Amino acid sequence: MNTTKTYSLQEYIEHLMTGPHLPPPGEPVSPADILQRTQTEGRIVEVSQGVYWWFLEVLPPHWMDGHRFCFAEGAEPFLLFWQQERRYFCRQLTLDETHAFCDLADIPRDF
Repeated sequence: MNTTKTYSLQEYIEHLMTGPHLPPPGEPVSPADILQRTQTEGRIVEVSQGVYWWFLEVLPPHWMDGHRFCFAEGAEPFLLFWQQERRYFCRQLTLDETHAFCDLADIPRDF
């Protein structure tokens, strides 16, 4: 399926923001713990406000729009983060999803 011809960027982001998700853990967790929880591609993980801001501030995002941004620490698939009604979420994208996102957002794939 050629995602770039099927979706607009907004529609693609909305598609990525839907699906099964894990509730937030019962205790504070580190960014490393969040990375461990997001190892399953396609699963949405609810995170704390602190974790959301840590990922936003540790490195410049590859893409940002309002309360949504894409994080990657080099040449790896993006983690998509967003805020929705005072709750924070992230989703590990696959490499194909990351490439489709880059194409739709008109950002280089050579991250």
